[in-house]
Amino acid sequence: MKGVPLTRLLKILALIITASIILGGCWDRREPEELLTALAIGFDIDDEGLYEAIIQYSNPAIVADSEGGGQGGNGGGGGGATERAFWTDSAKGKTPFEAIRNLAPGVTRLTTLSHVEILLISERLARHGIGPIVDLYQRDAQLRPSTSAVVVEGDIKKCLDTKLPLELVPATGLRRLLRLLASERSMLTDGAFLDSIIILSRPGQEITISRLKIFGEEEDEDKDTKSPKPPVRVHGGSAFYREKMVGWLDLGASRGWNWIMGKVKRGPLIIPIPEENTIVTLDLIGSKTILTPIIIGTDITFKIDIKACGRIEDATNLDGRISKIDFSDPDVIDMLKEGFARDINEKITISLARAKELEADIFGFGNLIYRK
Repeated sequence: MKGVPLTRLLKILALIITASIILGGCWDRREPEELLTALAIGFDIDDEGLYEAIIQYSNPAIVADSEGGGQGGNGGGGGGATERAFWTDSAKGKTPFEAIRNLAPGVTRLTTLSHVEILLISERLARHGIGPIVDLYQRDAQLRPSTSAVVVEGDIKKCLDTKLPLELVPATGLRRLLRLLASERSMLTDGAFLDSIIILSRPGQEITISRLKIFGEEEDEDKDTKSPKPPVRVHGGSAFYREKMVGWLDLGASRGWNWIMGKVKRGPLIIPIPEENTIVTLDLIGSKTILTPIIIGTDITFKIDIKACGRIEDATNLDGRISKIDFSDPDVIDMLKEGFARDINEKITISLARAKELEADIFGFGNLIYRK
């Protein structure tokens, strides 16, 4: 029996060595116990042009203990607990990425941004321009563009260091608040930061980002009852011209934007019926918008067709009596439909007027013409 040729043995040996290198494990592996999870990230800019990164970290030991019924982590330390379920840190740099990296000397573990739930942008940075933030989100492998984004009117640090009722970590509470208002009230002008990135690449359309307002200490607590009031509130949206914010949208303008963009899902709608001295509340349960550009020569107009439906939730008699309205009466149904249409038209008119004032095409009318 002949022996195996030396060249063949060398090839087999080389194959084994190569396989052991490739299959032996990940060269850049990161063990979970060595990672620090960031749940929220915010960006600001100072008078010298330095970017400031504000990150909220989760303390998993305190969160797990609290969820398991132990003490120590209502976001601020209830029941005598001194440790919190989170902490917030910040650092500055010449670029957003350098600002994030400059946070490293203050933490004992490697920070992972893969679980960031919300992006907060200061009003000052939004007016300066969010181009560098967009660029960072497009390039960084950990930052998810699907993260919810808000423009903060107030101090981001105060926002991330505040107590929210029922929540251990402010970042998680803010994310839940945005999700709830988007699905149940249709009060937000936009959600995911990815939508803003996509819109910025389109000709003839400007972006909107939800607005988060921070209230002062005198508004945070009721002096008589000492009951905590929500220290933050979603308060409409912000309008941009390309990368720079140009102004705020109030709640009426934000609702009008949602109607035009076909994003209204749920929410209450109040319809007065003076003849019966009654106010009827409808709960919106669905809508559909069709926006059509009409071009005749040099004249350009837009047709907005909106179909919406809702159910009657209550009829409130202003004299405190039980309402006697007969909702099977076709005339009453016609009055409700007219009031329904009138309310939608008012919100749309407010939103269009505000967009015209800011000279920002936040509805994408120009993009519709471009595509047509």
